[in-house]
This record gives sequence, C-alpha cells and structure tokens, in this order.
Amino acid sequence: MVAYKLTAFLRFICALFVCGVILLPVCLLSFSVFPFEREKEYYLYSFSSQANIVTDPTPLDLLFVTGESARIKTEEANLDELLSFYDAKVLFTENLDGAVSYYCYSPKLKSPVVLDGKSVNLHIIVKDKEIVLGSPVVFGGY
Repeated sequence: MVAYKLTAFLRFICALFVCGVILLPVCLLSFSVFPFEREKEYYLYSFSSQANIVTDPTPLDLLFVTGESARIKTEEANLDELLSFYDAKVLFTENLDGAVSYYCYSPKLKSPVVLDGKSVNLHIIVKDKEIVLGSPVVFGGY
C-alpha cells in the first residue's frame, strides 16, 4: 500500500514538472513590456549595446531577455498616451537626426540603467511616422 501511494505521488510530481516545463515558455512568450505593439526586438544577455538583438526568440532565449523595443505608427498612439499608460516621467530629451528621444522612468517597468546620473527604464523615440519604444533603452538602429 505504501509503495502504491509513493508511486502515485512520484507520478504526480513528474506530471507537475512536465506541465511546468511546457507552461514556462508559453508564459514567457506571452509576457512583454510592450504588449500592444506588433514589431518587437528582444535584447538578450546584456543591458548594453552589446546585447544580442533578436526578433523571434526561442523559449530558451526568453530566460535571458534583458530588454526589448517595439515600433508603432504615430497614428496608433502619441507621446502623451504612452507616458500616461506607463505612468512615466520624462527625465531628459535629446534631438538627433529628425527624431526626439525621451528618456523616462516608469514605476511599472523594471531594470533601469543609469544615464546622465538618472535611472532610465523607458526610452521613447518619436519620428515622423513611427514611435520606437525601448526598455530600458533602444539599442541598435532606429
């Protein structure tokens, strides 16, 4: 009788483990700092420009995500809506190549980086026809 209960318990533990292995990647795939955007890039392994940038991460890659960026059209959202959605405060701005970069802090986001002595975890770049969002900042070209 004890052997049967032990076997049943071990099967139950194995079933839980298998469910966890299957559900973890699904949960990670559905998690995003920018849930409403379509065109995304994920930064892996580093909080700097040395990060490996991928657009289609594998479930294993999702364990090493250190940030992400997304692109949306300006007619789908504007700066004020995004700042309000993330409860973000603009810390400083930068004009570069016809785009305005807003470096912000949001209490809703994690993993800030220190830029110019300030903790930044949301970077919004507004261009003519699109807005690029990055957390903690946008790496690569924009």
